[in-house]
Amino acid sequence: MRHLRDSNTKGAARLEATFRTCTQSVRRQSLLAVVCAVGVCLQTASAAPPSSTLELLVTARQWDWSFTYPDDDIVSQTLVVPVNRPVALKMTSIDVQHAFSAPTLGLEHDIIPGHEQIARFRATEVGTHKLVCAKDCGRGHAGMVSDIKVVTQADYDSWIATGGNPELVKKPMAEIGRHYYQLYGCSACHSEDGTARVGPTFKGLYGSTAECTDGPCEVTEDYIRESIEDPSARVVKGFAPQMPSYKARVKTAPPNGPSVLRPERDEMKAIIAFLKSLR
Repeated sequence: MRHLRDSNTKGAARLEATFRTCTQSVRRQSLLAVVCAVGVCLQTASAAPPSSTLELLVTARQWDWSFTYPDDDIVSQTLVVPVNRPVALKMTSIDVQHAFSAPTLGLEHDIIPGHEQIARFRATEVGTHKLVCAKDCGRGHAGMVSDIKVVTQADYDSWIATGGNPELVKKPMAEIGRHYYQLYGCSACHSEDGTARVGPTFKGLYGSTAECTDGPCEVTEDYIRESIEDPSARVVKGFAPQMPSYKARVKTAPPNGPSVLRPERDEMKAIIAFLKSLR
C-alpha cells in the first residue's frame, strides 16, 4: 500500500510539473504573438542576433538623431530599414542622457553618455513610425524628432544605391552643404539668419574677422575646417568651448591631395560652400 501511495504521489508531481511547463510555454507563445501582432517583433539585448541582422549606429546629441550605415558609408537623419529583417541598433550619446522612443514599434531605451545601448527589433509591416527623445535633454528637447521608415527590400536597396539621398546629387554644392549642416546638427547651435544661439551665427561669417579668445580670426576655408575638426583651437569671444570635434565624422579629401570622393560626398567642401553662400 505504501508503495502504491508513493507511486501515486510521484505520478501526481510529474503531472503537475508537465502542466506547469506547458502553461509557461503557452504564455510565452501568446506573448510573442501579441508583440508581433502590432507590426514588430522584439528581441532581448542578450539574444544572439541572426546572421542576417542589419547593424546600424545611432548617435544622439542635443537636439537631433543621426543614423550611420557602416557597411554602406551612409549617414542619415532618417532611420530606414527593410521589412522583415532583424535590426540591431547600437546607440550612443555624445553629450547628455537621451531616450530613444518609438512607441508604435514598442521601443524605448535610455542612452547614457559613455555607454553603448543595443536595441534589436524586426518590423513586420511597411510604414513610418515617429521617433522622439523621451528624456528632457535641454531647451531643444521638443524638436528632437525623426522618422523610422520601414520599406520593402527593393526600396531599401534603391535607397542604399543612391547614398541614402537620391535627390542630393542634383543640387548645387551650397545646397548639399545645407543638407550636411542639418544632418550633423549644426543648426541646433548655429543659425543661418543672424539669430544668436549657443554658437555664433553663420550668416555673413565667411570672409569676416571674428574676435577670438586669442586675437582676431580671419574666417577662411582653413579656419572653418579647423573649427569643425578642432573646435576648441580658436573660440569666438562670448561663446563657451563646448562643441565636440567632428573630425572623425565629417568626410573630406586631404586639403592638398586628390579627392577619392564624389563631389556630393565631400562633406567638408559642401559645408564650406554653404557658409560662403550665407552673405
